[in-house]
Amino acid sequence: MARLKLHRLITLALVIAATALAYLLYYYWTPVPTQFSGEFMGGPENDTRMIKEVWPVRIIQPSWLPQRNDLWWRWQMAEMKAREIAVALLWLCVVTIVILRDPSPQLMRKT
Repeated sequence: MARLKLHRLITLALVIAATALAYLLYYYWTPVPTQFSGEFMGGPENDTRMIKEVWPVRIIQPSWLPQRNDLWWRWQMAEMKAREIAVALLWLCVVTIVILRDPSPQLMRKT
């Protein structure tokens, strides 16, 4: 009985830790910085070059979006939504695995 309570406590601690980590990722990693100092020439070619230089690791590639003058703004929105979805899916997977590994009381009584 005490072992079952310890497993539940560990499961709860892992879910809380995963939730805290997901919150930190969501708060600090998902927003794409939008302010730069200096002047930039407009156009999708310059926007693509700037995105590739500033963010070498990104989820959404600028070439996947339509090449129009508002590429910079559309890429920011698409990248932010992709990061939010990635954090949510990662959290869901971790919490699901942790909960499914927890031995349920019904299974413990049958054995």
